[in-house]
Amino acid sequence: PFPIDPRAEFALKLAPVLDDLNVYSLKVSGLKAASYEVSVDGVAAGTVTKEELEKGWNLAHVKTPMLDQAQQVLQLVFKKNDVFFNRWRNVQLSGKRDAELPALDKQIEEMEAKINETRTPKIHHFELKPVKASV
Repeated sequence: PFPIDPRAEFALKLAPVLDDLNVYSLKVSGLKAASYEVSVDGVAAGTVTKEELEKGWNLAHVKTPMLDQAQQVLQLVFKKNDVFFNRWRNVQLSGKRDAELPALDKQIEEMEAKINETRTPKIHHFELKPVKASV
């Protein structure tokens, strides 16, 4: 899933490209029941029809562990970029505080390592449970 910064939501209404760029499909064929409760790692993701699953249900906009992971990566990138901006703008450009550069470079390097660790794909357990038809 592609995490979206809430500040970008207005712009995405003007240029609705998310449907083309943000796709994480769950596709299952050969199902018998009319609809299914889908969970990922034990977390409920939603109730979906057999037809939606056969076509491919886009989980990118659904609260899942994968979306949580993507949002964690986005937040870490923002934090690292803030440190980098501070390094450039307030330290490097001033020329008066060059002694701080190595410490900031180390902090940025550590943050990049954390980003790489957090963005590593993980194995997830998907479960589909048939929804019993109401009588």
